[in-house]
Order: sequence, then structure tokens, then C-alpha cells
Amino acid sequence: MVRAIKRLQSRKSSAIATIFITLLILLGTVTITVYASGTTIVNIDPSSQIVSPGNNFTINVSCAPGQPIKSFELKLSFNPSILQVNSVTEGNIFSGYNTYFNAGTINNTAGTIVDVYGLIVGSGNVTGNGTFVSIRFTAKSVSGTSTLGLYDVGITNETSYVPISVNNGSVQVDATPPEIVDNSPTSGTTGDSYTFNVSITDNIDTAGELTVKVDWSHGSLGGNDSMINVGGNYFEKTVTLDQNSISSMTYVIYANDTYGNTNTTTQASATVTDNDDPSLVADNSDAGGTTGDSFGFDFTVSDNIGVGGVNVSWSHGSLGGNLALGDDGDGTWSGSVMLDDNLGNLVYRVQVNDTSGNYVRGSQQSKSVTDNDNPEINNVSATPSIQNIGGYVNITALVNDNVAIGSVYLNITFPDSSIQNFSITGNKSGNTYYCNKTYSMIGTHTYFILADDTSGNSDISTADTFLIGEQTSPQISNVVNTPSDPLDTYSSFGWINITCDVTDNIGVDEVFLNITNPDGSYNNVSMNAGTSNSYFLNSSSAFSLYGNYSYFIWANDTSGNVGVSNSYDFSMPPNWDVDMNGECKVFDMTLLSNHYEETGDAGWIREDVDNNGKVEILDFVFVSNHYNESWWS
Repeated sequence: MVRAIKRLQSRKSSAIATIFITLLILLGTVTITVYASGTTIVNIDPSSQIVSPGNNFTINVSCAPGQPIKSFELKLSFNPSILQVNSVTEGNIFSGYNTYFNAGTINNTAGTIVDVYGLIVGSGNVTGNGTFVSIRFTAKSVSGTSTLGLYDVGITNETSYVPISVNNGSVQVDATPPEIVDNSPTSGTTGDSYTFNVSITDNIDTAGELTVKVDWSHGSLGGNDSMINVGGNYFEKTVTLDQNSISSMTYVIYANDTYGNTNTTTQASATVTDNDDPSLVADNSDAGGTTGDSFGFDFTVSDNIGVGGVNVSWSHGSLGGNLALGDDGDGTWSGSVMLDDNLGNLVYRVQVNDTSGNYVRGSQQSKSVTDNDNPEINNVSATPSIQNIGGYVNITALVNDNVAIGSVYLNITFPDSSIQNFSITGNKSGNTYYCNKTYSMIGTHTYFILADDTSGNSDISTADTFLIGEQTSPQISNVVNTPSDPLDTYSSFGWINITCDVTDNIGVDEVFLNITNPDGSYNNVSMNAGTSNSYFLNSSSAFSLYGNYSYFIWANDTSGNVGVSNSYDFSMPPNWDVDMNGECKVFDMTLLSNHYEETGDAGWIREDVDNNGKVEILDFVFVSNHYNESWWS
């Protein structure tokens, strides 16, 4: 309580003294002369500083006494649009003494702190350096510089004011972010380096004090990488773009100064093109080819983005072209061509194109081609195929090969089973080879052609025959058709006997009767040998169908010669056509009536229609059933 009272009394005395002295000075009636041993220095400490927006910071009002001092008073001005004062606290210059301190009045609208003072209560003074006050500020979010101006500063010893020198200070608030100019390339290429380049300037910091980063992404790659100051205000960062992507590379640049100000660019992009050639990984094509056959191309290829197509330029003999291969879906591309009939090498060169227009060409390749095609033997024939002894038989064959014929042989097996194989290579006209000679052995000769080409391939024709012997055909004469009387289609009563004479200079072998039936079918029936040179066929069943027939005689001799007679026609009328005129009319029943109730052997006359030995009413019924029918066609 005593100390507080002393402080109040001291404050009042000091204030009164100050006011009194001031009034005297203003009135000009009193002149005060202060004699000091040295000037006391009052400073803003630090004298200048840069702070970040929103940061709290402290300045000190420091004093370096030029002589012993006992009290101080001061005011401070500042820019209230930039700074805000939070508090004023007593300093340490009077440490160790009882003091009286007034923190003053803060006006953050006017930008002042007034009526700040402090003194040692009781006896005592100080000569050491120290701080009068510490002032706590907050920087506003506005860039600018505020002067910290001390005014109405007074310092006393025990009896008077001492001479002083006041040094003001300043505070700069940096709310300005760095400025970014993006000089980066607008394009890049797959799998290659890309260098970001920006120029960064700041109102306060040097380039070396800034933090600059690039946040980038391309394909499966990306990062948030620091950029390096490469001189002046330029910053660079080199990255490697994704080799497997042609999507645009996107990025954002941001820069921080040391006062916490950040500038971030909007997202930018750089187009990325594919400049990487595709790869020809492997040639899996056939090891070699064969003439006239398919040759398979097969390549394993790859590309960082996509294979657009694979083509093979090829040449073999007179053939060649540019073949587009097909995608097999497993990294291989394949296709095939037909090789020429040529023993020269197949040469080819592959080109792989990617979807971006890049390509790679393989070196020219050469594959051997061998001949695996047999010669072809066609149109083999012997002319004539039947020849008399001593007559010429010309055996010919058309022999071709895709490359070249080596040799052609004729192989003959004679009737006695002996064999002859001889060359006919030199006997040729174009591609037709022949052997025209006579043969002295009667009988069938079997022959075939054998051919080899110059590559060792061979072919054999199917075997065929020619006959050496006599060539006279059997002679057929005296063909006679004798029917039963009466004609009857029932096999139990009617029959046809056909006879002929067949002669041959050597000997008849077989004789056949060829019958064409009314329904268009035919029978080939062997005829029986009769006396001398006669042959016959007496049949009750071969002509049992009513209608029109035709027939001829066919005979061969023991040498295989064939003779054929003329064709003969005859008719078998049905029993109900009694008068055999081709139709059933009333006249047929008239004929029956002429013999009504007559009897005889079964089948004795045509009027006995049912062949039961009696002309009766049932025969009339059989005929009437076919009234107005005709059978002739």
C-alpha cells in the first residue's frame, strides 16, 4: 500500500512538474538549460523488419543512456491500415528498482499509443542499456510499410530532462505473393525429358529465398518436385515423360516466399506426341519355303503406344507384293503368300508402323525355296487301244513340272508278265512325250508313265492297257422273232423265241439279247448256243408285260471284239385286246361272241381271254373291264 501511494504521489509530482515547465516554455517566461555529459539514444529495435500477414511480432523501444536516467515518457505513431497494436509492456531498463509504469492508451483507429511512461520510485538511477517498453503488434493482410514514429519522448535524471537522440523504425508487411511467368514448352515427346521453366519474382525475397515446386502428372508418372534456381529469376525442373502415354501432361506451378505468401498457377498442359519407333522383336516366319506352296510370315512386334500395322514387301520369282499382316492379338502379326514355281530365294523386308506414324523397317531377309512338287502326268493314252500284231501303237502323255522335267520313262508289262522300262525323255513335242512302236505279242499290255523332275520329285501315272490281237468283230445275221400262236402275255401259255446266227473269224465268246421293256427298263439276257453258228432265246417270261418292246443282239469274240445287231421292235398286246389293234372296242367282244361257249385246250385261241379252255361270260367281263382303253404308245 505504501509503495502504491508513493508511486501515485511520484506520478502526480512528475506530471505537475511537466505541465508547469511546459507552460513556462510556452509563455516564454522560463528558459531551461540542461547540461548533460552525453546524449541518451532512443531506438526502435529492430529498426526495420519484414513480417508476414497475420503474424504477431514485437518491437522494443530501447535506450542507451548518455548519463544516469530515472524516468521516461513517449508516444508512438503507426499506420493502422497495416498494423494493429495488441499490448504495451514495461521493459527491463529499470530492472531491480521499484517502478511506476503506465502502458498508455492504444488507438488502433488513429494509429497511436499515447501517455506511455515509467520511472524509478524512490532514489536511484540507471546508466546501463535496456528497453523502455515492448510493444506487441499483429500484421494485417495488406502489403505496405508502416513507420514506427516516436514522438513526445522525454527522459529525466533526478532533477531534469536529459538530451536525447531518437531513431524511429519501420515495419514492412509482405502480403504480396511471388509472380510466376511460365515459360515451359507446350509440347513433349513420349519417354523423353521435359524441362519446366518459369521465372519467379518477389517484391521482397531474392530468387534464392523462394520455394518453387511443380506438381505434374503424365500417364502413370508424376510428382510434386522442387524446382531449381538456374540463375537470375529462372527456375527449372527436368522430368521424364511416360513412354506409354500420349495423353496431355498436366501441371501446376506454385511459389512460396519466406513470408508465407503463395502463388499457384492454374492447371496447364503440354501435348505429348509419340516419337518412339515401334520394335521388331522377333521374326518367327517359316524357315524356308517350297515351290507353289504357302509361306507363312510371322513377326513379334511391340510399341509404347500401339502398333498400327505390319507390312511385308516380298518377292519370289515372278511374284511379289506388299502384304498387310493380320493382328493375332498376342503381340504377333502374321499372314501368308503363295510362292512361285521358282527355285530362287524368297526375299522380304518387314515394316512395322505405330499408330503415331513412326515406323521401323527390318533388314532384308532371304529364305531358300525348294521344289517339293511332283511332276504332273496327264492325258495318258495308247492309240489305238486295240491293234493287230505288227501295227503301231502310239503311247503319249502330257508331262509338266513347275521347274523342269528330268526324265520320263515308259513301263510296259507284256502278256507273258515280262516287263520293259525304257526312257522316252528324248521323244517329246512340247510337253507331250511319246513312244510309237509295234508289238509282236498277242494279248493285253499294261503300261504306265514315270517322270522325275530336276529336284528329285517323281510321279507315276495310273496303269492302263492296250490290246494286241485281231480286230474283226463278230457278225450277227438272220435275226428272227417267232411268237407263240396265239400271242399270250400269260407265261404259262405264251412265249417268244428269238434266234440269230453269229460268226467270227477266231471264235465267238458270248452272245446277249438286250431287251427294252414297255416301261423303259431293260434286260440283258444271255442267249443259248444252238447248232452250227445259231443262237436262240425262247422265253415265256421275258415278254410277259403287254406293250411295245425293242431288242438287239450283242456279241463279243475271244479277242474282245464286239458286234451289235440292228434294233428290232415288236408288240405284246394284252389278252383283252382280242383283235390286237391297240384298243378295246365292241369288236373285241364281237369276236368273243363268235366263239361263245366253245371249248378247247387252255390258251387255244385269243377269245379264251382267261385261258381256262372255254369262251364264256367271264371272258366278256375281262374285256369289258378295259372297254375304250388303249395300250399302244
